[in-house]
Amino acid sequence: DQNNSKSKSKSKSSTKLLNRDIKDTKVNIYNIASHKGLKGELDTRLLTKAGRVKIAQDIKKSGMIASAIKQILNTDRAGLKDFFNEANKLHKTDEAIKAKIANNPALAKALTDPNLTPTQKQQLAKELVGSVMAELGYKAPEVKIVANTNTNNNDNRAGHYGEDNNIYLNDANLNNTKDLATTIGHETSHALDNQDPSINTNPQNNASKTDNEIYADNYGDDFGDYVEFASENYGNGNLASTNNRNLGNTPAERQRNTKLVERNNQDYARIDKSKGEDSAIIRYATPI
Repeated sequence: DQNNSKSKSKSKSSTKLLNRDIKDTKVNIYNIASHKGLKGELDTRLLTKAGRVKIAQDIKKSGMIASAIKQILNTDRAGLKDFFNEANKLHKTDEAIKAKIANNPALAKALTDPNLTPTQKQQLAKELVGSVMAELGYKAPEVKIVANTNTNNNDNRAGHYGEDNNIYLNDANLNNTKDLATTIGHETSHALDNQDPSINTNPQNNASKTDNEIYADNYGDDFGDYVEFASENYGNGNLASTNNRNLGNTPAERQRNTKLVERNNQDYARIDKSKGEDSAIIRYATPI
């Protein structure tokens, strides 16, 4: 559950062991003000746009080390022995997202468009989920856009990975494309867990459920950041800052999209939310 107030988990000890494990990892650190590296040399990549993008990419890659450590410290499912697997998972996720956006002009354009229809958002989500799941060696689930405004029982979900193994994205609670990308990442984490026999996904096990939600929160945040970076540097620019919830420009298109959402809403209403990997509650805007 992508909650406004995240559950706290116990930090792990023995970080010295982790430091020894990663002592050979070299990270280029730049002093932006002086345009110099730690040893004082001018990095000639600063002189070109492509070079500056490469520097930013290197810094982003080094951030994966911190993200992997965060999973180890904040969740019980990831231990010191998992550091390289966690870092590699983030690397593959980032590479899959970058390649998909760089090589798919329609997707790159869609990420910057605030007027996407449900059909277009669903396709966007399928492209991102499919590319990452394939890169990590898993089968992609179906992705369905819903528009559920039911606030009974605090049902203000932004997304849900259902017992039917489908990802549901609630357009009513997604206010911009960064929200959408982060929620896609959160639910993709649950989809990956569901196909990994080493992960306890029993919804009745509250401890593992909470742990998996914390992990999915972290992974979703990184996923959203990777989509944003790729859009800005390899796509068409900044992610759309609003979601206009457009149903289409013609009566026929609006009818098609309305029917799509109605069918998806019916599927969403049928599943038992307590039996899925729970939900993602929007953290970037006031829930509708």
